[in-house]
Amino acid sequence: MLKNIFSAQTLKLQGLKSLPIWRSIFALFAISMAWLLIAEIIARTSLGYYLPPPSVGADSFEFDTKVYYLEQSIRQRGALDCLIVGDSMTNDGPDPKLIEVAYQAETGSPLHCFNFGMPALMLDASGPLTTALANRFHPKLLILILSGRDFDSSFGAPFRHVAFSDWANQNLGQTSLRGWAVNSLYGYRYALFFQYWLTPSNRIKFTNTWSSITPQGFTPLNGQREADAVTGSGPVFERTDTAAQHGFDQLLELKSTGTNMLVIDAPVRPDLYSQFDSNFFQPYRQYMQTTLDEYGIPFWLTEEISINIPPEGWYDLQHINEKGVPIFSTWLGQQLAQNYPPEFFK
Repeated sequence: MLKNIFSAQTLKLQGLKSLPIWRSIFALFAISMAWLLIAEIIARTSLGYYLPPPSVGADSFEFDTKVYYLEQSIRQRGALDCLIVGDSMTNDGPDPKLIEVAYQAETGSPLHCFNFGMPALMLDASGPLTTALANRFHPKLLILILSGRDFDSSFGAPFRHVAFSDWANQNLGQTSLRGWAVNSLYGYRYALFFQYWLTPSNRIKFTNTWSSITPQGFTPLNGQREADAVTGSGPVFERTDTAAQHGFDQLLELKSTGTNMLVIDAPVRPDLYSQFDSNFFQPYRQYMQTTLDEYGIPFWLTEEISINIPPEGWYDLQHINEKGVPIFSTWLGQQLAQNYPPEFFK
């Protein structure tokens, strides 16, 4: 009798998982995981360049883009021959593509270089970050482009945090689950990327950043910006910033770990040299030459090539533009060919 009045469906309580809202949540979760898995797979193929660079959680789209492009470059071209690190004068200075062309023209052999310059990356941050990059990517030659201002960490506030991110700490031996994830899982990194993407202003900033950086890490400057007049006695080179000095000491320690290093004096406009030579450039170069000699690290000066860059090749006092970059990059490629033959990179 009861069997005819109440069906089995009526007597059974409905499970929460059968409710529409939970079915929607499960479906959304499944779709999200599927997309992350697809991104994980594609990022590890030759199609990876077509994907937007995922985040490593360092709150810097510039850093995200360069890490991803460097990973792609090694995955598709093989071991890294030279990694160029420095501040904004590096970021928009040497173009790896032109360096490689000049090197191959001189030696007949290819070269694989990448520009990992970052704006305002002073020594207090470039010390640990460069160490992390060397530990992670193992370049055959680490090229540091430095200037006297790198010893003043007050310039580096905007990007200092990237050197102390989970990504960097993981590659400095300070391991964590999150550090492992941002170094190993593209799916996790794209999940972080989507969190940034939810904010409209981030979408605009990311698009502008991504489009400004070449696949070899170079960020070109075009045209000219009105530069400050070169007057007065100018700055005095000092090494009173303990954080910056510690960062420089970290760079020197890389030599003892077997890293092949080359330090290049960052080029500046010739009138800046002439005006501030005795109180800034000369003591800086003397300190660098003496210190680097002790460690057996070559130190290349750039005053001569700076003079060969015409006035229209300078974006401002300390940065070169689209007319100056080919001159400096070609010079650097030729110098590498003369001092580092193809056998060095085997």
